Amino acid sequence: MYNFSKSKKILFAIMAVSSLTFAACSQKNSSDENVTSNQAQTEYESKSSGTQAVQQETTKEQIKGVNKIALYIDHKDTGIHELADTYSSAWVKGKDIISFDAFGCDEKTFSSNGMNFKKLWESYWTQYEGYENSKIGYIVSFKLKSGEEINTTIKNPDDVFVYRNYLENYLYDDINQVQGEWYSHLLQSEVTDKTRMTSIKFTAGQDIDKVGDTIKLTAFVYNSDDDFDASGNYKGNVSYTVTIKNTAQ
Repeated sequence: MYNFSKSKKILFAIMAVSSLTFAACSQKNSSDENVTSNQAQTEYESKSSGTQAVQQETTKEQIKGVNKIALYIDHKDTGIHELADTYSSAWVKGKDIISFDAFGCDEKTFSSNGMNFKKLWESYWTQYEGYENSKIGYIVSFKLKSGEEINTTIKNPDDVFVYRNYLENYLYDDINQVQGEWYSHLLQSEVTDKTRMTSIKFTAGQDIDKVGDTIKLTAFVYNSDDDFDASGNYKGNVSYTVTIKNTAQ
């Protein structure tokens, strides 16, 4: 005789075991989904960190450039370039005072060894990664006998007109020229992205007698507008300063 009661109990037992198995499987699947989700989040964060690192590295690449500059006096008779520190002479109205060349180095002296200016200058300037974006600027500062202070940042040839009655400055691009041929100082209309103001000449102006006995010249390297503050003052750290003194006073 068929025992319905016993079969019913077996059926209930099978159903109970199936329910537990299903619950366990469901719980495992849910756990797997959480693991997968956590892994995905970790991978995303890792990729994000990698992206930030790449962005930071890119920023570093953008600010690379020439990291040394100094001013030299060119002794043309010997071919020796001498590091300038303090230069003294008598300032006579309308007469040249001194010229300086800006090189991407800080050696005390070096020789041209028969090279023209372009090759010599580029042998130093192009040794730095990112040199293509580096430009040369100047700061001319002096005090008048009246007490007024002149402090001018020069990034273009026309910037020197601010104090022209007292002091005349002429800027030269000595590398973008036909070497060995005569050329004049830079004009604003001639400036391009390739222009490099490699030299600066000082000439006593009509009112030179109103200037104190000291002039400061600073040459600096800049790569973008980020090297200047809101007032246009240089805030970079690649610069070199020379003191020019008047022995006539």
